Amino acid sequence: MVKPEANQSVKGIAEGSATNATAGSPQNSPRVPPTGITTAPSSQSAGATTPVDRGPNATRRALAVTCALGVCAAILYFLALYLPQMSCWQMLAAISVVSIPIWIAQRERALSGRRILLEGATVERNVLRRMFWSGQITSALLLIWAPMWGGVMLVTASQLQSAHWIALLLALLAFLALVPLLYRLFGKGLKPQHAGALMRRWPLRMTFLLLTMLALFWVDFAVVGSPDVRALPWRELVTDTFAQTREHFDCALAGSAAGVAQATRVLGWHFAQMVIPGQPAFDIRAAAWILFLLPGGLLAVTLSNLVCGVMAVSDYRRRRPGARSNPRERAFSWGFFSVIALAALLTLYAKSRIASIDLNAFQDPVVALGSALDPCQRERSVIEAKTSRLQSTTDKEIGQAHAHIDSEQARQIDEAVDRLFAEADRRVDAYLDWYFSLTGEYTRLLAAMTGGFPELMQRKLEETVFADSDLESGISALRESVLTSTIASFSTVASVARKSLEQALSENACLNEAIQFQPMFNVQADIARAGTAFATGSVVGTVTSAALAKKVISGTLAKVATKQSFKLAAGAAGKAAAKKGGSSLLSAGTAAAICAPSGPIALLCGAGAGALTWLGTDKIFIEVEEALHRDEMKADILVTLDQTRQELSAQLREEQLALSNFLASTVRSTVDGVFIPRRDGL
Repeated sequence: MVKPEANQSVKGIAEGSATNATAGSPQNSPRVPPTGITTAPSSQSAGATTPVDRGPNATRRALAVTCALGVCAAILYFLALYLPQMSCWQMLAAISVVSIPIWIAQRERALSGRRILLEGATVERNVLRRMFWSGQITSALLLIWAPMWGGVMLVTASQLQSAHWIALLLALLAFLALVPLLYRLFGKGLKPQHAGALMRRWPLRMTFLLLTMLALFWVDFAVVGSPDVRALPWRELVTDTFAQTREHFDCALAGSAAGVAQATRVLGWHFAQMVIPGQPAFDIRAAAWILFLLPGGLLAVTLSNLVCGVMAVSDYRRRRPGARSNPRERAFSWGFFSVIALAALLTLYAKSRIASIDLNAFQDPVVALGSALDPCQRERSVIEAKTSRLQSTTDKEIGQAHAHIDSEQARQIDEAVDRLFAEADRRVDAYLDWYFSLTGEYTRLLAAMTGGFPELMQRKLEETVFADSDLESGISALRESVLTSTIASFSTVASVARKSLEQALSENACLNEAIQFQPMFNVQADIARAGTAFATGSVVGTVTSAALAKKVISGTLAKVATKQSFKLAAGAAGKAAAKKGGSSLLSAGTAAAICAPSGPIALLCGAGAGALTWLGTDKIFIEVEEALHRDEMKADILVTLDQTRQELSAQLREEQLALSNFLASTVRSTVDGVFIPRRDGL
């Protein structure tokens, strides 16, 4: 037999398991509808599982949650955007707004596990159950922590770039799309009164956290990266970052918090940029970047609390109007406000004590401790002077080498361009030979009659003068030669400067902290990428070699066409018909005089003699024209070729100067001054 006491105990446990963990009271508490987006009807027993609601109510609930999260995301974006312009009181109000859902999420997370344990392990009138069910003290303590998390979230979010916000929006949309699937996978078998809290405690929270961390990781790894800070001393980097970030905030407290956060982030990037790219294997570098970037999810953690809190608020508002909480369930009770009041008193007392402290009394011990920890601190002024002289000397040497490299490259470019145009200069006579020939004469005459005279002149000049020059391949080879020699020259300069710095640093160990030269000339990847961009014209704004060669030829032809000698040639071609008429009469009279005695053969004799006389007369005219204009036309063509040669040399020298200045000024940084791990760190 079972004793009555046992029956009562079993009955108490059963009653306890049927209570609402969120409503809290085990005494006659009315059932509430299950929490979450997909829930079971309120008429189900406590032991029933949570079916997936596919009706119109589920659609309305999902839409309500989506709208709530959308409004929350918009509020967070604008608060973070305008946080630097807010006063301290406005900032506190903004933190209070975002802290409410964070507090709700943290409170639900803290109390749900406790209540599930108490419900399953205690009976209705158990003392522990009565003491810990409502969680008033926990709620009060969390009300202190929630604003801290809210402040961290706003300060961190204020430093995000547009790419980060887009990634967060995509992560939120992906999360909303996965919510129904998560309920179908993990919601089955959950008791209705615990379904919403448990889903927000693990599956929903972890899914959103993972999506957010991956989104932020990809943006930092492959899109935005970080400023290239490898060459900056870490002390100066931290100090400058803190000061610059703090200046952007009207509220000093928010500026200091943002400055600390940003300085910490930049310091981590500084050491990561120095250490990770130097690892020997690709898989080691990839794993190192993942370990560095992926755990940095403090913002993701706070955002997951915010999202779960908004979902919890939306869930609470869907409860039955008749469901009332037991007085012991209320979070805002005397115990709650007692903890808040005690915390406020302790804060005011600590503030008054701190205000009365004379900070100057700590100056000497701090200085002494700093000198003990950093022996170089005593020689700081001497080290700064040596560092300044060493950097000035190094910059001067690099500047002198830079000028020498540019001068040498300019000479090589001019010589190479002269060689490219030497063949064109020699081919000018071939063009003029064609021009002052019977073939050229009648070809121009036909072009003048059909209206294609300018095109003929330009095409023939291109075919004759530039036929054997092969400008495109010549320009490409010259560019590659300039690129290779410039890189080799700067590599030599870098090697010499590095040895000089190493020798100076070996003589004084304290200079190692003032000058961090390790990544200074380790720019092989950057130089290779700069060279590739230079060859394709994407860095210095040049065109491709094929386009440049075409530009040279078309420019030469256009300039030649404007010369006076070519204008005279065009006019002469226009008058060719009249000239031919005169030649015709002359040749006819000559033929008649020669063939008159021949009788019937006079027709054939006259035709042949007329043709010979025609050609002979034209040949005489061409020779006269050549004697008058050949030298002038040759001089015009050579002057035009020389102008084009100078323009091409100037353009190639400009490209080389851009590359040289680029390598000299960015020898410590990447091409665009931004370190993107996917591009620069693997």
